[in-house]
Amino acid sequence: MIIDSMSIEEMQKEVKKDIDSLYTKIYYLFAENRRFFVKSKKFPIYKIFSWKSRVTQIEWNIIILARKKKEQTIPKIIPYVRYQSYGTGIFYVRRMEEGVMTITFTPHCIRRYRERYLKDDKCKFSVDEVFCHLFRNTELPTYYYPPEENKFVMHIDQGIVLGEYVGDKTQLLAKTFVSKDMLFEKQMEEDNFSIDIKNLVMNSERYRNNSCLPLAVNKYTGDVDEIFYRDFNV
Repeated sequence: MIIDSMSIEEMQKEVKKDIDSLYTKIYYLFAENRRFFVKSKKFPIYKIFSWKSRVTQIEWNIIILARKKKEQTIPKIIPYVRYQSYGTGIFYVRRMEEGVMTITFTPHCIRRYRERYLKDDKCKFSVDEVFCHLFRNTELPTYYYPPEENKFVMHIDQGIVLGEYVGDKTQLLAKTFVSKDMLFEKQMEEDNFSIDIKNLVMNSERYRNNSCLPLAVNKYTGDVDEIFYRDFNV
């Protein structure tokens, strides 16, 4: 169960307890709603589901999203949990071959996306709507880890997310968002480079075979392969 007095690290450990049962539920939900996605002629298309874990009592939200026709049979899965800490934040969880990746979007990061991209100063959109908009309009986020210790930059179509990571880069803390019209010259150069990386990944055989895999470009060879957080510059 997520409670307000928990630290970020404690909450991350708690949500990871649900991974196996969460993804079992996700596969069931997609199988049950497969016809809805396969028959659709308009994109993007998505559905949002709620599920309460019997293990942790956590209330999960699950977005199943197809941004384009080729994603009808392999849609994007976006499971997340809301938490309270001077506002509402979001835990996003992704299962990988060698473990679990979590991105914690702080309340400040959510507010900055709302203000700087959605221009929603009067809070017309709920936190769920803001988060759904962020992922619905981001086809393939790319990640860059600068030389500064424990920092990361997530490049999305709307701008960049800045934050910190813990340990092996599978636990990210997204602290703020900067829209493209606010980027400095150096940040614009890095963002343009991230677009090149994204195009390289999207044109790779690995991505065409399974666009749900977390992929990276090897900084020495230029090869695209699955992320294992060892030798990749992503």
